[in-house]
Amino acid sequence: MSDDKELCPCESGKLYKDCCKKAYDQGNARQAILDALKDSQKAKELRELLKSNQSE
Repeated sequence: MSDDKELCPCESGKLYKDCCKKAYDQGNARQAILDALKDSQKAKELRELLKSNQSE
């Protein structure tokens, strides 16, 4: 969904940004991470990023 100001497709009557956007974005982020892990260079970068964030 491209416009946060449209009604949510779940037919709740709420705006998309106030309803399902967070769950949709989390699902997309999870899939992007899983896809990146299939690429060895991207997987290495993700591991390094996670490691650097754990030490903060």
